Amino acid sequence: MKSELEQPVGLPYAPLAVGGAVFIACLLGISTRPPGFIAMVWPANAIMLGLLVRIPCARRATTWLVAAFAYMAADLVAGTDFAKAILLNTANLCGIGAGYVAYRYLPRDALRMREPASALYVILLSAAASVGAGVVGAVGDPFLLQIGMNNAAILWAVTELVNYIALLPVILSAQKFGARLLFVNRVSISTYLRAALPTLALAASCCFAAALGGPGAIALAVPALLWCGLSYSVFVVSVLSFAFSCWSLTILCAAYVQGSGAVVDEHALVSMRLAAFVIALAPTTLAIVMRRMVELNEKLSFTRQSADMAMNAGGIVATWDLNLGLRTLSVEGSFLRMFNLESQPKAIPLEVLSRLMHPDDRDRVWDALGNSIATDTDYHCRYRLVTPQGEIRWFAAFGKPSRDNQHAVSNLTGILVDVTEHAHAVEALEQSNTRFNIVSESIPQIVWSTDSKGRHDYFNSRWAEFTGVSPEETSFDTWERLVHPDDKPRVDESWRACLASGETYSIDYRFRYRDGSYRWLKVLAKPFWNDEGEIVRWYGTSTDINDAKELEAERELVSRELDHRIGNLFALVNGLVALSARHGTDLKSATDDLRGRLSALHGAHVLIRGNGQGQSATLAELLWQLLAPYHNGGDHITIAGDEVAVDASAMTSVALIFHELATNAVKYGALGDSTGHLSIMLTHNGERVRIVWEEVSGAQAATAQGSGFGSKLFTSIVEAQLRGTATRSWSPEGLTVDIDVPASSLERNARG
Repeated sequence: MKSELEQPVGLPYAPLAVGGAVFIACLLGISTRPPGFIAMVWPANAIMLGLLVRIPCARRATTWLVAAFAYMAADLVAGTDFAKAILLNTANLCGIGAGYVAYRYLPRDALRMREPASALYVILLSAAASVGAGVVGAVGDPFLLQIGMNNAAILWAVTELVNYIALLPVILSAQKFGARLLFVNRVSISTYLRAALPTLALAASCCFAAALGGPGAIALAVPALLWCGLSYSVFVVSVLSFAFSCWSLTILCAAYVQGSGAVVDEHALVSMRLAAFVIALAPTTLAIVMRRMVELNEKLSFTRQSADMAMNAGGIVATWDLNLGLRTLSVEGSFLRMFNLESQPKAIPLEVLSRLMHPDDRDRVWDALGNSIATDTDYHCRYRLVTPQGEIRWFAAFGKPSRDNQHAVSNLTGILVDVTEHAHAVEALEQSNTRFNIVSESIPQIVWSTDSKGRHDYFNSRWAEFTGVSPEETSFDTWERLVHPDDKPRVDESWRACLASGETYSIDYRFRYRDGSYRWLKVLAKPFWNDEGEIVRWYGTSTDINDAKELEAERELVSRELDHRIGNLFALVNGLVALSARHGTDLKSATDDLRGRLSALHGAHVLIRGNGQGQSATLAELLWQLLAPYHNGGDHITIAGDEVAVDASAMTSVALIFHELATNAVKYGALGDSTGHLSIMLTHNGERVRIVWEEVSGAQAATAQGSGFGSKLFTSIVEAQLRGTATRSWSPEGLTVDIDVPASSLERNARG
């Protein structure tokens, strides 16, 4: 994982970038080199080491080769002897190598310049590089400075140390373009002017020190540098410290060398450079500390804001600490403002809090507190407090005990949550549930509810009374097992459709009663929608309508039967009256004819009633009863074939159609001709009954006898009531009527 300190640079250009920077830095350093001495300011080594730390892709052999070439090129351009250039740059590269090796052993992100420890790591890195350069410089002293190996090692190492200390922080703390450089939150013109004051003070201090002269004059800039360390970012302070180091080492040390003539005290140069090292390090370290303080303050402020937001979101109105020895409560939060306690001392006496408690809750609060202390357990308690405005609010207190050195409970620390809205909501919900339970238990219907998927999760007590299934034995799908099997497909289809559409569920079906029988229920349910338009629950009732269903069926049966019989009676009487009047020669004959027909019909009715028992009779018995008024003995009328039973409910219909045929036969056919003959053949093949009515008459058969009321009545009864067919055919001998009906229509009258 890449360190935050490392910066991505294009791989092909990294060696060239490092080499170019080293070449320019060498030329700048050579310009500060007094004759016969090493340079007062030598930034090249610090720049190369800093770039190796910041640019991972520069850590290649190519970079070292390009850098070595840049070192040699700069010295040769400046006119340095080739042999001396080799020695000088060997010392430079060895020092850089020693520093890079030390960097590889430092902790990750140790040089991010965000922790005070970063200053110590910079010193360690600089010391390693300085020692490496000092050792090589001491070895080459006979060919370079010729001041003795010890003195050369010290002078060289100290000079390198000062350069590393001064420049490495600049490179390591450099930010991306556009990063904030000053510790300024609100930027304005006046702010920029105030921010420039430390820099102006530093410049003025340097001018005054130069005018004063002497090695100790550099200390005059220390206050201004510290001011810069308090005001600016680490990078800006590092730049100013480096600029100050360059100025102090170049101007003051050069002035000392020139003023000392031929005799130069190397120890004086070392001391001046060490002084520059300490002065350059102090403001940078201070800037790191200040930056860390700013970051910590920002984190603390953010944490406090987050904590306040979390407390407000969670209803936390206070954090508290109860001192059991002093019987005082330290409180922070909006609780103080809520109860006008802001003017109270920081440690509020418990008596003040006790006066705020609702009288009914006071003993319970102290009992819970005493139990927590005695058992060393967490403190939980809900109670009411009365505000100065007289408002009663609910609070929940949570606390944990802590022990002192004698292992005795000395404090309780916790939070206070305002749960007034929650308490009111719970109270309203309880009242709503109570009202619902009272209503649901006071009505005779089964009251139930389901979730959004239609799974039943509530039944009132009527459920157990009706089904005999206790609430403990009731599951989501219990009701499905109790629906009548014949009704279940219809019930399932309707319920699924309503669940999908949200339409009102209304259906009648049979449900198993506690005795095992099935009773009719009227089921009605409506969905409950949330604010997003989604169904969250269904609420419904199931009403026992079995008695009403049975009564309705009986009434319908009686009504239809009565309508049918009354209609048949009027139609029959009207037809008989019309037939008798039309064919009677006088009133007496018409009356006798009508009386005979009515008597025949009465006889059929007596047969239908079966002596008051409503029992069935055979079709042959009914036909003989109907044709008795027209039978003159002999074989004038014959009835043959299978025995066909006719249910009492079909008797009237059968009697009417054969009375119509007999009436027409009297008027136009075999029964009106003394030589005529009527034969009826009955055939029963199990599912169908066939009746062949055949008339043979000497008279011409009347082919127009199918358009009157009687014929229409005949057709209506055969096709509509008996669900059969009838065909009429005429021949010179007479009329043939072929009737084919289902056997079931004679056993039970079909009501269409």
